[in-house]
Amino acid sequence: MRNVYICHTNYHLLLSLIKLNIEDTNDIVVFDDIINVDRIIENVEEYCPQIQIYIKKNSMYSKFKKVSFKTKKVRRRLLKEIIYFKKFNNIYIFNDFTRVGVFLHQYKIPYDLLEDGYNYYSFIKKEPVNIKIILNYILKDIPFPRGNSKYCQSIEVNDISVVPKDERYHKFKEIPRKELFENISEERKQLILRVFDVEALSEVKDKSVLILTQPLSIDDLLNGDDKQYGFYKRICDKYLSEGYEVYLKPHPRDSVTYENINKVKIISQSVPMELIEMVSNVKFEKIVTH
Repeated sequence: MRNVYICHTNYHLLLSLIKLNIEDTNDIVVFDDIINVDRIIENVEEYCPQIQIYIKKNSMYSKFKKVSFKTKKVRRRLLKEIIYFKKFNNIYIFNDFTRVGVFLHQYKIPYDLLEDGYNYYSFIKKEPVNIKIILNYILKDIPFPRGNSKYCQSIEVNDISVVPKDERYHKFKEIPRKELFENISEERKQLILRVFDVEALSEVKDKSVLILTQPLSIDDLLNGDDKQYGFYKRICDKYLSEGYEVYLKPHPRDSVTYENINKVKIISQSVPMELIEMVSNVKFEKIVTH
């Protein structure tokens, strides 16, 4: 079997590395918005040489829209992309509203959706149909997202009991994430830890706290990066004064630098939280977030 996993986030990459069958022929396509993508690619190439991993730019797929002018160079590139994806038995993608998702629909390439997060379809309601969406579909062949394309073959979810019972229902299939993580072999676990550079988390004290930041200044919940830095520094200082070993993990969208907070150990933004909680053996006494 030839499979390709399309990843836009570090969490997508984590799930792909867990799910793929090492005996198959596997490609992983990562996009340039993944944190520390160059380092992660190097690690995959070093520790998983049997997996082919490629980096692509989101902007490239904007040029492939069905209804658009295309230069000769773009047409050649488009043909190359179509040939590349059509050689796979299975194409796995987490969000089909992305540019590459629209590309798969417009060029009639079947794909399978993997749930992005936990019970995503229980709280993401179906897109309200308005005139703009209808015109985009009719004139530009832009499909309704989240598994509504006729080229979406299946939608894998954590819990099928919470998904909407609409026209997509026959596509849903349940594979519980807890079961998925618990059944990882020790060899696969160690491989994933090396890919994400998390060996340093193996010696965490019993009295420890993990602080998960949020992009408060970016989301206009705090007025500026300095105030956000001060907010999390006060939290760190509080737990340090109580004798805790303090770890801090910046949110993927957080642009504040925390390395100057004394005695606090920083966990890379590229490490998915699910990896810390479910793949590694690390257990924190407390986890704090805003």
